[in-house]
Amino acid sequence: MHQLLGRTLEFFLLTLGYILSIILILGLIYYILGKLFKSPTRLFGWVGGKFSAMDNLFSRRDEAARQKGARLGQRGVNIAKEKVGIITGKTREERNKAKIFYDRALAYENFGELSKAVEEYKRAIELDTRYVEAYIGLGDIYRRLGEIGAAIEVHAQATVLDLNNAIAHTSLGVDFEENRQLERAINQYQRAISLDNKYLLAQYRLRDLYIKSGLFKRAYEQERQILKMEKSNDRRTLAYIQTLWGDSYLADSEFERAIRQYRRAIRDYDRCRPAYLHLGDALLSLGRTPSATKAWGDLLKFDPTMQEVYERLNKSVLKENFIDNLLEFYEQIKLENPACPEVYVALASLYTSQGILSKAIGQLQSAEDLRPEAVELKLYIGDLYYKQGDIDQALIEFEMALDTVKNFSFKYICRVCGFISMKREWRCPKCGSWDSFETNVLKFTVFEMLKLPKELEAARGELEGEVEGEDGSPTLLGRVRGWLKGEKEE
Repeated sequence: MHQLLGRTLEFFLLTLGYILSIILILGLIYYILGKLFKSPTRLFGWVGGKFSAMDNLFSRRDEAARQKGARLGQRGVNIAKEKVGIITGKTREERNKAKIFYDRALAYENFGELSKAVEEYKRAIELDTRYVEAYIGLGDIYRRLGEIGAAIEVHAQATVLDLNNAIAHTSLGVDFEENRQLERAINQYQRAISLDNKYLLAQYRLRDLYIKSGLFKRAYEQERQILKMEKSNDRRTLAYIQTLWGDSYLADSEFERAIRQYRRAIRDYDRCRPAYLHLGDALLSLGRTPSATKAWGDLLKFDPTMQEVYERLNKSVLKENFIDNLLEFYEQIKLENPACPEVYVALASLYTSQGILSKAIGQLQSAEDLRPEAVELKLYIGDLYYKQGDIDQALIEFEMALDTVKNFSFKYICRVCGFISMKREWRCPKCGSWDSFETNVLKFTVFEMLKLPKELEAARGELEGEVEGEDGSPTLLGRVRGWLKGEKEE
């Protein structure tokens, strides 16, 4: 019995070995023939159609591949063909040359040499008429040069060459936006997002365009999508959109709706300064002064530097005659923020309104100690000394103001990109433009702000320190001194 079982097992193993050997040999033959004939369908055709079912399977697979290639666009098909060696020889060489021209164009663009970049992009396109990235780059340069029509034409070509290119659709959307075709811009951004919802530039552009168009609800929802994509909890932009939404209601005198939007903004971000500021404005418009002053006071508690708030509070409180309460509030802010000059100026304004000039001057001098470079403070103090009748001290303050202006260090600004520098740069560190910096001239307007006597108006802009110029005519300091001493010009 044991011998019979042993022979049976031996026979079974031997048979299994023969079967595996045959399968291995057949597989090897299949592999060799596949290499020779390059295609499974040709192989089965050569065998004589024995495996027609398998041939149909490969045909269906080839058809699916062709459909996928159509969806990717012709450029995607060409790339796929190149990978399997269908595009060879001169065509591949031309594509390599086109890539070289494209890289040169990028370099010229980065260095601000836009005309040269245009030529290199055109050369790349001449060698490869389906080079979508080159079309996009060329269109972007045209837009920067202000040739919006050309930019739209080139970017539209890019979207035709590759229907599923989110970058091309976004660039075309920017063109339409620059050309004030906002609906068409929105459509292009939406198309880009539908193709690639992770392409954040299109998301940002669409959100900002919604804001520009006054479509705040859509902008709010778009920003929520962005936060979801970024996996962020930063709701500040949501709050600012809500604030702009409220501003639109405020402009239309829909005060209750504006108030609701501002409060929603504060719920999104409890330090949204414009929301508090404009909430107070809306409340004041409805005659709810205590609520308005509370909103402004809440803002000063976390940002005591906002001069606009002090101006609103001073104006509203003077009407209601609650000056003592406001003085007490300012003193508390000053105690908590001793290095904040704005609160000293606010106190000085209140004391000035009550005719208590000595206290006002004291507050301004404290602010001046914190900001000795502030010309406006020196002029403000000089004006108060003049109103007190202290001409000599007023003159000292005006002279100090003039010395400060004379020593002012002018800034320089790039006329291409707006970059500001404290020294003249021969090449802009931001945009790479050469010799593009010009003086950002100081515009001296404090005389109008302080409403000083008209006799000083003629002296504005002459920032010399001498009493008389070379020709004997009085300078700014001479005019101030002469007027203060009662020696007015005829």
